[in-house]
Amino acid sequence: GLTPAHDVVGDFDTAKDVINLSDLLSDGSRSIEGIDNGSGDLQLNIKDENDVTVQEIELTGVTAGTDANATLQSLLDTNVINDGI
Repeated sequence: GLTPAHDVVGDFDTAKDVINLSDLLSDGSRSIEGIDNGSGDLQLNIKDENDVTVQEIELTGVTAGTDANATLQSLLDTNVINDGI
């Protein structure tokens, strides 16, 4: 398979910063999941309709917590991450 694009966002501040992923997610053909990047930070995985990760976005400084998907959902709910939906 293809290696997904891997981006790292350093010093991400959930109080001030916003990530706009609406161009990737708003048409419903892709999904997003949150995982621990292995260092305790939140990583966003963008998946295609076949559940294959096509892009990874590591948020340095954002703690994944015990449930990375719950952390992601919280960021979606507060529009820190804009999914366009």
